[in-house]
Amino acid sequence: MKTFLFALLLALSGIIYNQFAVDQEITGPAISRVHWITLPVKAPEVFDRLYHLFVKELKIPVFFEPETYGTKRYTGIYAGNVILEPCGPFPLEQVNGEEIHARYNTLIFCPYVNARTSAEKLEKLGFDYTSQPNSSLINITVKELCTGRLPVHLSDSCNLRPEPGERIDSLRNALREIEGGPLGFKYIEEVHIGYKTQAYLNQWEKFLDPLKSEDDLWYLPEKPNLRFLSSEREEILALVCRVESLEKAKNYLQNANMLGTESAGRIELNLEKTYGLKIILVE
Repeated sequence: MKTFLFALLLALSGIIYNQFAVDQEITGPAISRVHWITLPVKAPEVFDRLYHLFVKELKIPVFFEPETYGTKRYTGIYAGNVILEPCGPFPLEQVNGEEIHARYNTLIFCPYVNARTSAEKLEKLGFDYTSQPNSSLINITVKELCTGRLPVHLSDSCNLRPEPGERIDSLRNALREIEGGPLGFKYIEEVHIGYKTQAYLNQWEKFLDPLKSEDDLWYLPEKPNLRFLSSEREEILALVCRVESLEKAKNYLQNANMLGTESAGRIELNLEKTYGLKIILVE
């Protein structure tokens, strides 16, 4: 009898614990980190030049080599903690009368636990979303955050083994072995996102609940963090990248004719050399 009661209590405690764990997951954040950012380009030659810049000159590891699907090409660059995907050509509209040759576009997050739990979290927060099951994966599109210039997704594909998880581990080690290449590149520190209206910013703040923030910076469980800046464009404005030494990075950029503007504790790559992609370096 005592054995039976002990087994019953043990089973009940397991049920209670599992329910507590589920509740904890749902009350946690919907996301853990930025996984992927797409970089659409306007012309094939811009794709080739960006690939050459990132891979041949800056020595950023390749996640996957250029592939062609129809008239468009795609490649993946592993920037220390985020995959950057130059792709195109795509039609890119002008901004303030200026031609856009390349820009940041789609932002894909890893779920905090998994996509199913994140979907429950989104429902709890009152978000409308679409879910597209693909085999064992679930890809979620968050409608309230998706502007014409910034699609926002969550995907369960982040940490699959053997791909892409083990591939990412290998590339991270490769970047360390070459000490970040000529820039001393380490990883992406921040993603800057523009907001035009308070209502749009409020949606982001609700989406990121209960993560901590300080002024315009939101701290994700894993870097890069997200910084929100007032802008006429609701899109990714810039990437802030951490390097081992600003002095080393500056010397290289000067010699390569790629140095842009400088300010206290940060330097930017020349926008002409990056085809309009704003890349800020910090130490």
